[in-house]
Amino acid sequence: MCKKLMLLLFGILVLGLAGNASGALPAGWSNQDIGTTDPGSADVVGGVWSVTGNGSDIWGNSDNCHMVYTQFSGNCEVTALVTSVGDGTNNWAKGGVMIRENLTGGSVNSCVMCTPSNGGGLTFQIRPTADAASTSQHTQAPNVTPPHWVKIRRIGDTFTAWRSLDGVTWDQQGTEQTVVMAEDVYVGIVVTSHQDGELRTFTFENVTAEPVKFATVPDPADGEVVTDLWANLQWDAGGTAASHDVYFSESYDAVASGTALLGNQTDNWLLIGTGSGPYPDPLELGKTYYWRVDEVEADGVTKHPGNIWSFSLPAAIAGNPGPADGVRFVDVDVDLTWAAGYG
Repeated sequence: MCKKLMLLLFGILVLGLAGNASGALPAGWSNQDIGTTDPGSADVVGGVWSVTGNGSDIWGNSDNCHMVYTQFSGNCEVTALVTSVGDGTNNWAKGGVMIRENLTGGSVNSCVMCTPSNGGGLTFQIRPTADAASTSQHTQAPNVTPPHWVKIRRIGDTFTAWRSLDGVTWDQQGTEQTVVMAEDVYVGIVVTSHQDGELRTFTFENVTAEPVKFATVPDPADGEVVTDLWANLQWDAGGTAASHDVYFSESYDAVASGTALLGNQTDNWLLIGTGSGPYPDPLELGKTYYWRVDEVEADGVTKHPGNIWSFSLPAAIAGNPGPADGVRFVDVDVDLTWAAGYG
């Protein structure tokens, strides 16, 4: 099934569900124990997700937990407000958001989870290889306590975690991590009691799972040096984009302010400097160019501004000599270095 169809099938699963009083999970969501035979459970009542999990941990080379999940293909993110870490005996109990390749205990995954207190109250973990050891980034200051927002985002094989007090201003948790994962993944919320035989219930609100809506994966890559006097700008489109506003200029400020708009288009590529099109002039040696893509939804009004990317061309002549120009008293056998010019 193609990525676009998968995204249409699963939609943008924004699930406050204030009107759901039955306890059933929303359409498109399921729950399952992972790596443990002691059954957990999950329900949603009045917009509150209650997830009960057993298990020794989400850690090491295999996870023991309960997961509530839906499925996505490609770039996606999952967000939740952790409102309670429940009652139990272990302060390394964990509950939060996760993206994982499959539902086996040893699956590669990336997750950010709250704890009762250990690890500063929050940890960003990955398992980069199936059945391999997990790694974590935690013990941030100040310590995190519920209610607290958590978010994990996938762009290609790069995973980034955030935390927030209000769901508006986000702090990145740790550094970006690389996990090679299949296109089709399971995303959702997870709980482990970190104590075999003990069930522990975390509660969540404002659970959302959705495709990444802004443009990603620029080509040329951000900061790349290119040698041709033209370029084919390409990017991965946001999951809800119907068209793209493309900005391009030698001026960072012109791109940032939106005055460098080349136009709106449906293709996720644009030729620059080829003698035709919205930017026909050839690129110039020694210059840096800036560009941005804002993704536009089908209503033509809802837009998702992109990051500003750049690429540059080498200077026409060699530069940056070493030793520096005019320096005195150098060794007789000094190595001469320089930045190569074009050609």
